[in-house]
Amino acid sequence: MKLRLNPSVKMKFVTGLLLCSGLLTYPVYSAVLEEIVVTAQKREQSLQDVGISVTAFSANQIRELGYTNTIDIAAQTPGLGIIQYHPTLTTTNIRGISQNDFADHLEPPIALYVDEVYVSAMGAGHVQLFDLQRVEVLRGPQGTLFGRNATGGLLHYISVKPTEEPEGYAEFTYGSYDQKKFEGAISGALTDNLLARVSFAGNFHDGVGENRIGPDVRGSEHYALRGQLEFRAAENVTVNLKAHYANDDENGNAYTHSPISADEDGLGFEISPDSLVNGFCPGCDFYGYRDPDDDPFTGSYDYIGEFRRSIAGITGRLTWDAGAVTVTSITDYLQMNKNYGEDTDGSPNPVFVFITDQDFEQFSQELRLNGNVGENLRWTTGFYYLDIDHAGNLDYFLDLPFFSPTYSFGEPTSYISGPTTNNVDTESWAVFGHLEYDFNENWGVIAALRYTEDDRYTVFESADVLGGNVTGLGFTLTIPFDLRDDPHFDLFDQSFENVSAKFEIDWRPTEDTLVFASFNRGHKAGGSRVVAGGNPTTPIPTFPHDEEVLHSWELGIKTTFMDGRAQLNANAFYYDYQDYQAFVIIPGVIPASLTIINLDAEAVGGEVELVLAPTDRLSFRFGAAFIDSEVKDVLLPSGRYVDNDLPYAPDISINGLARYEWSALGGTMAIQGDFNYSDNFCFSVLCAPIDQEDSFVIGNFRVSYTSGDERWKLAAFVNNVSDTEYRLYTLDISGLSFATDAYANPRWAGGTITYSWK
Repeated sequence: MKLRLNPSVKMKFVTGLLLCSGLLTYPVYSAVLEEIVVTAQKREQSLQDVGISVTAFSANQIRELGYTNTIDIAAQTPGLGIIQYHPTLTTTNIRGISQNDFADHLEPPIALYVDEVYVSAMGAGHVQLFDLQRVEVLRGPQGTLFGRNATGGLLHYISVKPTEEPEGYAEFTYGSYDQKKFEGAISGALTDNLLARVSFAGNFHDGVGENRIGPDVRGSEHYALRGQLEFRAAENVTVNLKAHYANDDENGNAYTHSPISADEDGLGFEISPDSLVNGFCPGCDFYGYRDPDDDPFTGSYDYIGEFRRSIAGITGRLTWDAGAVTVTSITDYLQMNKNYGEDTDGSPNPVFVFITDQDFEQFSQELRLNGNVGENLRWTTGFYYLDIDHAGNLDYFLDLPFFSPTYSFGEPTSYISGPTTNNVDTESWAVFGHLEYDFNENWGVIAALRYTEDDRYTVFESADVLGGNVTGLGFTLTIPFDLRDDPHFDLFDQSFENVSAKFEIDWRPTEDTLVFASFNRGHKAGGSRVVAGGNPTTPIPTFPHDEEVLHSWELGIKTTFMDGRAQLNANAFYYDYQDYQAFVIIPGVIPASLTIINLDAEAVGGEVELVLAPTDRLSFRFGAAFIDSEVKDVLLPSGRYVDNDLPYAPDISINGLARYEWSALGGTMAIQGDFNYSDNFCFSVLCAPIDQEDSFVIGNFRVSYTSGDERWKLAAFVNNVSDTEYRLYTLDISGLSFATDAYANPRWAGGTITYSWK
C-alpha cells in the first residue's frame, strides 16, 4: 500500500493562509523517527549503539502508530513472524527459527521475556501488550545474557513503570464483529518513597467464524490486570513489585475443512471439486463431506469447543547501587490453568475432536552484578535458576471407519484414543559473564559465556480405547464393543549441559555509524513428545529428541544521516544449525504421526531497515528480510530424502509505513498507511503441497486527531484493507482425507478514543 503526496499550488496557497492565521502549525516531532533506549545488553543504551540486530518500538510509537497487538509489531519488523490462530497458543518465528508444534509442554526456541522475566509456556505469552514502555525484538542467538531458549532470538515487553507525578489514560475501541476493547492505567506517588501504577485491559468481540449449524466460533472474552509498586528503600536501593492476572473464557477455534488425498510421497494435496479420489462423492472426504462454499470464515461445526485460561504471577525486582557494583535480583512466580477443545475436522461430522488441559507453574530467580573498571571496561556476571512444572491431559476423539471389517458407508465404527497424561518437570541453572572493552573511541570488543545445565523428568501415561461411548461433546457416539489397553507409561529422565558464547568486534568510523561483526552460539535443551496416531490397538508411543545448537555469524551496520532525519540499519547472517528440532507430521499414519526429530540445517540471509523523516510532517519506515534456508535429509513418508526450507521462512518479506502529520483544529491530524508482503513459504519441514502458502500482501490504514494539549486522541482504522485471505497454520491429515486450515482475521475496521492526563 503506497501513499503519494503531491500538493497542488492551490493546496500550498490554502496552507499558507492557515499558517498566517495561526490555525495550522507544523508538528515538531515524528512518531516514526525518534531515539529509542533499549536494554538488549542488560543496560540502557541507544538502539543505534548496540551491535545486535534489534528492532524496537517506544511507548510513543506504539501509541501514535496504533499498535495494539503482537501482529502489528511483527508486520513492521523484518524477519519476525507471529502466528496466533487462537489465543491458546502463539508461535514466534525469527529468521525461520520457530517451534510450530502445538504441544503445551514444549518450550519455543524464540524466547519471550516480560520485564526481564522468561515466560516458558507458549500458551502464557503475548497477553500483556498494554501500557508498555517499549517492545524489543532481538534477532539471532541471545543465549549469553538472556540465556533460556533464545536460540533464534527473543521478544522483550517492558511495562511502563510507576511515576512520581500523577498520570494515567483510558482508551476505548469499537470495531468489527461488535468488538469492545478497552485499556488504561493510573499512576502516581502514594508516599514520598512509594510509587504505584495499576493497568488494565479487555477485549470482547463476536465470533469471527460463522457457524451454519450452531453458535459462531473464534470470539473473544479476555481481560487483564497489572499492578506495580516501587519502593525506594534508600537512596541507592529500589524494590519493584509487580502482580498480574489475565482471564479468557471463549469458545474454540474454527478451521476450514479441505478434502485432500496423499500423493506418491505420502503428502497431502487438495483435491478438485470433481475428483472421486476419496471414493464417495465428487470432491468429498471419506465421510462424504465437502464445504459448500469457499468462504474460510464460514463452516459447519458440530462441536463448538471451549477456551478457558487464567494466568497469574508476581515479580519482585531489587536494585542496589553499591557504587562500583550494581546488584540486581529478579524473582518471579507464574501460574496458568488452561482448558481447550476444538472441532479439529471443521465439519458437521463427529470425526476428530481435540481436547487439552494444562496446569502450569514456573519459578525463576536471577542474580546479576554489573559494573565498570575505568572508562573502557564494562562487565556483567550472574546466576540464573528456573523450575517448571507442567501437568497436562490430552484427549483425541476419533471416528475411524477403516478398522471395522463390517464397515458400510454411513455407519462408521469409531476409535477413541486417550486420555494421555503428561507430567514434565524441568529444572535449569546457569552462570554467565559478559565483558565489553573499548580500545579507543573507534574500536571495541565484546566477549561472553554462559554455562547451562538442564534436567527434565517426563512421565507420559496413555491408554487407547477402541469402542465405547462419548457424550457431552455436542454429540453422542455409541460403539457396540469395548477394547481397552492397560495404561502405558513412558518415563524420560534427560540431562543436558551446554555453553552459549558470543564474540563481537565493534568499529565506529564516525560518531553516527557503528559497524559490527559477531559470532554467537545458542542452544535449546532436548525433550520428548507423545506421538499421536499409530495402530489403534497399541499404546501411543513416545519419543525423545536431542538438544539443538545454532552457530551464527553476523555482519551489520547502523548509521544515522541527513542531520539525524534518517537511520539505516542493515545486517547479514549465516546460520549453521545442528540437530534442529523439526516438528514433523506424517499424514500416512492414521490419523497422523506427530513428532519432533533432529535434523541439520543452514541458512543465509539478512535484514534492512530504513527510517526516514524528510520533513517535520512526513515520515517513512521501510524494511526487508531475505533468507535462503535448507533443512537437510528430510525423510518423507514414501522413504525418499529431500532438502527443504525452514518452515515459515519466505525468501523475501517486505514492510513499509508512510505517515503524514499536520496541525489543524488546534491539534494534530495524522494519516498513515502501512503494508506487509510475504513471499511464498511452507508451514512444515515436509513442505507437502497442502503446506505451501502463496505470497500475499496485507495493507492497513489509519487516520487520527490529537488535541493541542495531547489529552484527547481520536482514531479510525481499517486493518487488512483488501480483505486478503491467507493462512496462519495448516495440519495435513490426509490419513483422514482432510486438512485443517487456520486463516488470519478478515478486514477489521473500528474507531478508538483515548483520554490521558499528567
